[in-house]
Amino acid sequence: MEVKAKVRPSPAVTKTVDGKPVTTPATKGGEVSAQFTLPADLAGLQKAYSDAVVYAHAKGSIIISLQALMRRMIELGKSSAEIQTAVTAWKPDVRTAVKQSAFEKATGAIKGLSAEERAKLLKELRR
Repeated sequence: MEVKAKVRPSPAVTKTVDGKPVTTPATKGGEVSAQFTLPADLAGLQKAYSDAVVYAHAKGSIIISLQALMRRMIELGKSSAEIQTAVTAWKPDVRTAVKQSAFEKATGAIKGLSAEERAKLLKELRR
C-alpha cells in the first residue's frame, strides 16, 4: 500500500525557555509517499507485530475515536451525564480517514468564530 505524509511550511519561531531564547528553525514543507506492506487481517498483524503491539494500537485508536465523540458532544452543549450515557452505549466501528478540502477546513474553522471575529475576518478578506 502507498502511505503519504505531508508537512506544511512553517516559519522559524523563537520562544523563551528557562529565561533563554530557543529558536525552532523554519521548515520548507513537502510531501512524500512510500510503499509499506501491511498485513491484510488480524492474524497477519499479530504474526508481523505481536499481540501486544496490535492491542496497543487498537486501544489508542479506540480512545481517540471515543474522545472525538465526547468533544462533539461538548460542542453541542451536552451535560456530563448525557456524555456518560453516550460513552456507555458507544461501540467502535469501521472507519476510514476522510480528507477534507482546504475549503471544508476553512468553513469548519469559520463556524467556530464569534460574530466579532467573523466580521474582522471578512474585513481582512475584502482587502
